[in-house]
Amino acid sequence: MVQKKIFHTRTTIRPFLNSRMIKLFALFFFLFHSAGVHAETIQGVVVKVYDGDTISIITPNMEECCIRLQAVDAPEKDQPGYREAQIFLAKLLHGQTVHCVIDKLDKFNRTVGRLYLGETDVEYRLIRAGMAWHYEYYNQEEKLAQAQKKAQAQKIGIWKQKNPIPPYQWRKMQEEKLLPEIQNFRNTP
Repeated sequence: MVQKKIFHTRTTIRPFLNSRMIKLFALFFFLFHSAGVHAETIQGVVVKVYDGDTISIITPNMEECCIRLQAVDAPEKDQPGYREAQIFLAKLLHGQTVHCVIDKLDKFNRTVGRLYLGETDVEYRLIRAGMAWHYEYYNQEEKLAQAQKKAQAQKIGIWKQKNPIPPYQWRKMQEEKLLPEIQNFRNTP
């Protein structure tokens, strides 16, 4: 008798769980699928250009938002091409209304995303002008890879240099130079 009851319970729960699981799966699929189609964006006026790949905007709510451009890696402050990239971006964007398709927040609490000035892809413009590297680790867009190849072939911007060092390698080299100094400082009584 007990066995019949368990069997009966299983047969009534299974269809319920199956239909419930199907509904939940459909809900999650819809939500995640929709998230890709309708990515979150932020809009504002550019008030500061920190370097060739980081800006600050003021939103319509009067909030300041720091944005790191997702698809590019521009020269670092002490690296050749830094000032040129910063000036290029400032001339293009300062005082302009832009919108950013948000990808994530980074470890510095900056918004990371793709930046547009109207219909203009800002990161494409930077790469095509030779002001930044296509950051392929975070972005695999073919049009950006092609823009970099064209800038390299024309030897413009950073590609005028004989052997330009990508910023991620430059940062690593700078960290390695500082490491012995930090270790010496720690060992000093």
